[in-house]
Amino acid sequence: IELIGSGVDSTIIYGDDTDRVVKFTSNNITDESLLKHVTIKNGLGGILIEGSSPTIDSCKIINNIAINEYGGGIKVDGAGFDDIAPTISNSIITDNQSIGSGSVSGSGSGFYIKSANPIISNNLIAYNESTFGSAKGAGIFCWYASPIIENNTIYGNTAWQYDDDNDSTSIAGGIYLLGDSNPQIQKTIIWNNS
Repeated sequence: IELIGSGVDSTIIYGDDTDRVVKFTSNNITDESLLKHVTIKNGLGGILIEGSSPTIDSCKIINNIAINEYGGGIKVDGAGFDDIAPTISNSIITDNQSIGSGSVSGSGSGFYIKSANPIISNNLIAYNESTFGSAKGAGIFCWYASPIIENNTIYGNTAWQYDDDNDSTSIAGGIYLLGDSNPQIQKTIIWNNS
């Protein structure tokens, strides 16, 4: 299946703050499934990729909020399948939030990647914010994941944890690795994250 818009400024899919805007949740979805030239906006999370490997190209994922959840912009979950490797390229992932709680981390507001190996190339990942819980990795959070991260700019992302006295601590606003994560990071600017 292909969904090709007329451009990110004219083809906008709104989530209306009710659910993730786009979901890829079948293992039958391969790199031939294409989402291109669209904006994904105002969802309770932008895109969910679960056990599938679609291609997302030249899109804008903006102003999505995951509450008590991971991955405000894009959440990639291998869901127990081997070789889950979606491609996200030439896109803007910006101004997304993941808001945690006492029991759920607000991690990975740009990308949250669990047990998968996506290709993330030629993207701007900027101004995403992870807060509350044990928030980490606002730009990209990897949990037992080994993505290829190449030719991206990861800029101005923030991850803040708060204690009982409402004092804050910043941990890995750019990229955070947990478990057996071994990303390949090439020709990528990681700058001014906190």
